[in-house]
Formats: sequence, structure tokens, C-alpha cells
Amino acid sequence: MPRQIVEYSLLISCPGDVVEEIKIINDVINKFNSMYTDTLGLRVRVKHWSTDSYAESGAKPQQLLNKQFVYDCDAAIAVLWTRFGTPTDKYGSGTEEEIEYMLQMGKQVFMYFSDIPAPPSKQDGEQYNRIKIFKDRYKERGLYFEYSSLERFKDLFLAHLSQYFLTLDKIEQVTEKIEPKLRLKSISNDRLDDKLVISKFDTGAFAKTKQVKDEIKELFAHIETYKVASKKISIEDSIGLSSMLQGKPVAISKNMEEIITKLAEIMDINISESFFDLGDLKKSVVSLDSNLQGTSDEQKKYYAIIELYEKILFVIGWKPFEEKLERYMCIRLAVINEGTKFDEDIDVTLEFKKGDVILHNELPRPESNYFNIIKEDAVQKIFGISKTILYQDYWSSIKKSSVDNNTINSTMYPFNSNVSEEEEYLNELDQEFVYEYYESEDKKVLNIHYDYLKHNTAVAFPTVIFVKEELNKIIYRIKSKNMVEEVQGELKV
Repeated sequence: MPRQIVEYSLLISCPGDVVEEIKIINDVINKFNSMYTDTLGLRVRVKHWSTDSYAESGAKPQQLLNKQFVYDCDAAIAVLWTRFGTPTDKYGSGTEEEIEYMLQMGKQVFMYFSDIPAPPSKQDGEQYNRIKIFKDRYKERGLYFEYSSLERFKDLFLAHLSQYFLTLDKIEQVTEKIEPKLRLKSISNDRLDDKLVISKFDTGAFAKTKQVKDEIKELFAHIETYKVASKKISIEDSIGLSSMLQGKPVAISKNMEEIITKLAEIMDINISESFFDLGDLKKSVVSLDSNLQGTSDEQKKYYAIIELYEKILFVIGWKPFEEKLERYMCIRLAVINEGTKFDEDIDVTLEFKKGDVILHNELPRPESNYFNIIKEDAVQKIFGISKTILYQDYWSSIKKSSVDNNTINSTMYPFNSNVSEEEEYLNELDQEFVYEYYESEDKKVLNIHYDYLKHNTAVAFPTVIFVKEELNKIIYRIKSKNMVEEVQGELKV
């Protein structure tokens, strides 16, 4: 019959000269698993860059390895002989970086230094000195062992592996405590905290006003450099049979012209009479993707003017809205499963004094004229909590069908001409703030649902929660499918 197995991942962190030791490590792990997987439900799985990494770009090699599998490992074994390794951005070698990360995270590190004589071809004075300095640094902390033969290394590692995983606490954890263990934590500076941290809200999604103003000045100058024929088409002139056959002439709207011209006057920027000319630029009405038809300069100038207009709206409309939001205080929360089993159908309930929490529909809104500058992911960028190496984002804990439904709901509005831009914005808020709210005379309760949560994993709430500065604690309850009893707790400021 199927049975629950608790699996721990062991990182092998060694330079390329310890080939025989890596074979021994794998042999020891296989022997350990054959002895205890069936009897105790305990298994150790090794991870090494040669078998668990894959081709990827976008960062330095060690950073990619860390992201791919190092951060997820529960323990590590490091073996050094004649080579220390290649330096990384932060440490003397990849092995040193992996060891330091493990120790900082409170994870087990088995560290060994070989005293086996090296052949002349492997002797390198510089590498040896780096190993010696590294060893001296950890000597007082009692973190390593030395061996003079491969047989001695094998005996040491098997003994240490057994001592660590077969302690009374570990055996109880495996045989009696194969269950989830959920609790709430606060997020502070991308770290998890047992204390509730209240911080000033920072949208963090858009550039500050001064930077945008500088970009506006550059755009004004750049638009003037495009070489476009002086043929200006009005919106009214762009309707007719010819436009159906040859494409619809593209023109800048009168309202857009007026706003751009007015800001140019305010910023003391002179624009030419042909500033808004787009030549023979047309938009296909036959092609389903409505491609622009025209010269490269005509198309680039059109998109540059649109970009200029949006940046102007940001300065005069969106930035004041941001400033209003940044007067508010907020908290960021995460649910963490510290147990040895995954969990499903998790409901987290937060209880506040009625005046201590501010719901998303009580927040200030942009001025009505500026909803159209909100990009489809702006609400998520402003209010959502993105994943880090310590916790996942909320949507990673939701089953695919639920995400698909949310996506369908959130994309229905753009195709409904009867829905205003303000209603679109409010719909985006509702899609992001997926809490259920209840209230009584003196309490306000928020409930959030997670589909599943893996063991040894933390998942953030979908968004920040806005609160009053006077908040001193929140009371929470967690119910789930696999926990026998409801968890009750509190986070204090």
C-alpha cells in the first residue's frame, strides 16, 4: 500500500578533484536508504551540479545553481582535498558560498578535509593556501573532520549521517510527526519574522516624478528627430471607404494634442508645427492584429508620442494617487508549513479590531481621467507580494483551474464596452485582494484560502494588508485538510 516517506535532500558541494569521495557519498546514501526507508519511512536524496543542474542564462553560474537546487537542500556535505575552487561574486569559491548559505539558514553541514597525499600533478601552492585559510576559519567552530584514507572517509560519513538522521527527535519526527505544521509569519525586508512588522506603504511600481519629468524632456527632443512627411490627418478625416480598402489613417487625438501642448508650455519646451504629423501612417482594418502600415520613422514617432502622453498622465494624475497611498501603513504576511507533510484546503482567518484594518475598497482611487494609464499588471505590481528565495507568491499555491478562472474573469471586462475604466480598475483590485470579509460590532475578520502548501515551504499572502498605525496584534486561526486540530495564534507588533 502507498505510505508516507519523508525525504531530505543532501547537497554534495565539492571541487572537481574529489572524484572517489563523490562515489563513496552515493554508496553511503544508498546503503543508508536501504536500511531505513522501509523501516522508518526516511530517505536521503543527493543533489549535485552534474546531475541536478540544467542550461539556463540570465545570471552568473553560481547564482543559477543556487536557484535551481542549492536553496532547496536540507543539508550539505563538503569535501576538500587539493582544490578550493573558482571564486564567485561573494565568496572564494562556489563550495564556500554553498556552505555559508547552509550555515546561515541553520542547516546541517558535514565538512571533511582530505589528508591523503596528492600526486605532483595535483599540487598547487595557491589552492592549498586557500584551503588552509578556509580550514583555520572553521577550526574553532568544530565544524569539520579530517581523514587520511578513503576507507576512513566512508566510515566517518556513515557514522555522522546516522548520528544526525537517527537521533530520537528525527525518528519521532519521521515515525510519529509526519504531518503538516502551519503557522503565520510576518514579512519584513523580504525575510520572515515571528513579530508583526508594520511599515509605511511604498508602491515601488513606478519611477519617481523627477525621473519621469527627465524622461518627458528627452521624449520631446527625440520625437522631433523623426523624419516624417508633413501630412497631418485629423480623426474626422480618417473615416471613409478609402480607409476600409487601404487602411485607416492614424492621427493623434485632439485631446492628446492639447494635453501634450499644454505641458510643453508649462515646461518651457518649444515644439515644431509638425510635431504631431504622422505622414501616411495607417492602421489595417482588414488584418486581425490591426498592424500599423508606414515607414519605420512614422511608426516609431507614433509610439513615442503615445509613450509621452502616458508619462504626462503619470505626472499630473497617477503620481498624486501614489502619494495618497504612501501615507498608509501596511503589513505583509506569509503562511509557513514547518511540518514534514504537505497540506491542502487551507483556510487562514485573521481577526482585527474593527478600526485597525482598512479594506481595499476603502483606499483612495486615481482621478477619473487617469484610469486609462493603468496597465493590466499595475495593480498586482503595486499591491501584490512577489516571491523570493524564502517564500513563494500566493498564486503558486492555487491549483491551475482556480488561476484560469481568475484569468478569465479578469479579462472579460476589456471586451465589454459598457464597463468603464474605473470599473475595470476596481475589478483588478477585487481579483488581487481575494479575501473574504466579515464583521461584527467590534471586529473585522479576513479569510484567505490556499489550495495546497508543501512541507518546509512558506507562501505569502496575495497582497499587503492596510492597517492603522495603532495596531498592536492580530489573532489568527488556521484550518486545513491534514491537520487534526485547528491552529490558533497571534502576531504581536
